[in-house]
Amino acid sequence: MEFLANMYAILATIPFLSYPLIYYLTFWRSRDKKKSHAWAINLTTVFLASADGAMFRILQWKGFVWWFILLTLVSGLVLGFLQYRLKGNLYLPRLAKGIWRVMFVFLSILYLILFSKGIAVFYANL
Repeated sequence: MEFLANMYAILATIPFLSYPLIYYLTFWRSRDKKKSHAWAINLTTVFLASADGAMFRILQWKGFVWWFILLTLVSGLVLGFLQYRLKGNLYLPRLAKGIWRVMFVFLSILYLILFSKGIAVFYANL
């Protein structure tokens, strides 16, 4: 159990390591590039969310959960509206997948911004 906790800590601390690691592990097991890519993005999104939440707490900013929920809802509304306008109906599994992928992009950008801000704050306090 301690091994799993340590692996989670490492992958959540450096979430961009999780993508290639998960991709190659799932590709080694399944030999399917599309499934491997999907698994890697889905799990990396979880690690990015936990890393961003931790950095928000470290930088002493409040309300990450509320911003995360708000962004998820807004992206769901926008994607749902676009899907309804283009296809004429809502297909919920595809909508959920789209929201998850938008969150991956948003959390990746947010991770880079917070990481840079954390480095700047660290060196400013020296």
